Amino acid sequence: MINKIKLKEIIILLILVILAFWLSPFIILGGVIYFAYKIRKHFLKKKLLEEINKEWFPKRKHVFFLYSDSKKWKVYFEEELIPKIQDKAYVWNWSNRLEKGWNNDLLEARILKLYRPIGFFYPMAIVFLPDGEIKTFQFYYSYIKMLKSGKDDYKKLENEFLNLISKL
Repeated sequence: MINKIKLKEIIILLILVILAFWLSPFIILGGVIYFAYKIRKHFLKKKLLEEINKEWFPKRKHVFFLYSDSKKWKVYFEEELIPKIQDKAYVWNWSNRLEKGWNNDLLEARILKLYRPIGFFYPMAIVFLPDGEIKTFQFYYSYIKMLKSGKDDYKKLENEFLNLISKL
């Protein structure tokens, strides 16, 4: 009985070693591709931050704010939040992006490509701090939660955002 169990374990171990040996080139190639992607993204972010520092900071702009024409939030953001941030933010309406000449070469498009959160990404704000740190505020989930259940998670997030940019 003991010998049968040991033989079974040895066979399983042998199969795993063969599989690991057979798959190792693919694992190594995958690792190389992954690290090349991460290095490229790092340098793209560095270049983008230098461009933001050069173009936006002298104008005292530190925020990229993105929203849409959704019936759920358009009026709120256009009447309540945007007037409070417009002197420190570049505001883009995602619904009108093609009319305004949106293309992949725009600074705003590159910002989204590199810093956009996964999932529903607008309404959102990306704050570029003078020390190089980036803070992302994804308003979608907390705003929808506020509409459905009246929870004040959204107001906390909005206040955190407004407090941060008031210091810039």
